[in-house]
Amino acid sequence: MLVRDKIRIAESFLYHIWDGGHLKKELLQTTAGKRVEIISKGKWNVDAGPDFREAILKMDGELMRGDVEIHTQESDWFAHKHQDDPKYENVILHAVLWANEKSSPAVTRSGREISTLILSDFLDESLERLQVRVEKESYLEKEKPSICLLGKRTAAEISETLDYWGLERIRVKKERFREELNYFNYDQLIYQGIMEALGYSKNQRQFLKLALKMPVEAMWEILQSYSAEKRVLVAQALLLGAAGFLEETSQKTPVPHEYVRTLQKMWGLLSQTFEFEPLPKHEWQFFRLRPANFPTVRIAGMASLVVKFSERGFHAGVLDLFNTENASFRQLGKHLRDLFMAPAQGYWENHFQLQNELSRHSRYRLKHLIGTSRSNEIMVNVIFPILMVFADETGDEALSVKIKEAYLYYPKLQENEIIRAIKVQVLSPNEEKLHLVHSAARQQGLIHIYKSFCRSWKCSECMQAIKENTRR
Repeated sequence: MLVRDKIRIAESFLYHIWDGGHLKKELLQTTAGKRVEIISKGKWNVDAGPDFREAILKMDGELMRGDVEIHTQESDWFAHKHQDDPKYENVILHAVLWANEKSSPAVTRSGREISTLILSDFLDESLERLQVRVEKESYLEKEKPSICLLGKRTAAEISETLDYWGLERIRVKKERFREELNYFNYDQLIYQGIMEALGYSKNQRQFLKLALKMPVEAMWEILQSYSAEKRVLVAQALLLGAAGFLEETSQKTPVPHEYVRTLQKMWGLLSQTFEFEPLPKHEWQFFRLRPANFPTVRIAGMASLVVKFSERGFHAGVLDLFNTENASFRQLGKHLRDLFMAPAQGYWENHFQLQNELSRHSRYRLKHLIGTSRSNEIMVNVIFPILMVFADETGDEALSVKIKEAYLYYPKLQENEIIRAIKVQVLSPNEEKLHLVHSAARQQGLIHIYKSFCRSWKCSECMQAIKENTRR
């Protein structure tokens, strides 16, 4: 804890300043004079590494994605030896409370200089007032009500509320993609969104970097030169090679599997087309992941999708389904889910990584590289919001209504810890109302309520928002 001008400052307090947005956002600029716009503040990281992951910022109009590290003063970057730590390689902003007179700008291990934002220059209130507010919020978080007020509403009111907040959550996702449309076309936007969805929390950043290194239209152009039966192998070579998994082995290592040797040879030829270095292999995370979720498996699955959509493109391919006549929303949902599934074939039926000839293959037979659960996540978190952007931008009201209805009817996703916990908190002890959460939209509504209100036990604000919703 740093004491300055008789004010005691804990670094955790600064996290609240960033997370709570207690800044004059229209005035933000770095120490170098770059205008800063916060599109997304990122996810608060409780593990080792930068304080906020996957932030989206604009600096002098340039869209940037990466991490944010927060300190009380500039010199803490070097005091903590972040300049030598590869976990901080993706930091795009160093946010500090106070500047040091003679401190050097933060740099990554690769030598890249990081922009610095002095928080004390842009606080929307005095430090003393902000400390009181944060302490009060922390106290109120401990005052948890015994029964959720929403759970006392009728089944019809709960259903309407969950649908409303489910649409609000996808609207937030939609606005994120709308902003990115300034830099990418719809096919690349969908491609990047799918890649992020395949990365889960541990490899999202790596998958996005791969999508930017290997644009989908560049792959489609290359695939046109190959026969249909070879295209999946070519796409796998392109993606696994750009990801850093096809580097040549030394003579001391065992001979690679025949399939791996084929990919390496193909990548050796194809890589001459691109002027970039593959991603460092060590960046990919395998620890504490189920083998079916290994990045190698998901990349192979993405290659199958790239080939599947190589003729029509992602955007047109999905719109084709929405133009299908006489299909119910439930049938449409099934067709959409199936569209983004990828079966495991050949080598990938019993392998999870790129192995050598001597390694034993898995006894477990893999059915899908991208299965039902992940395909559903792609639909809800990527496809629906991007299609909503398209409908808005083209003024197609009929398509907008159809997408909204398809989303509201889309079957529920596999439940995660947040959904399970919030179902109990909101609907308990009315267990007979648990069946109301029967769609992905209502699950998303629960998540929105949790993140906006329940996490901080802002029950009165939640009820006020519900009242305003019912008046609309």
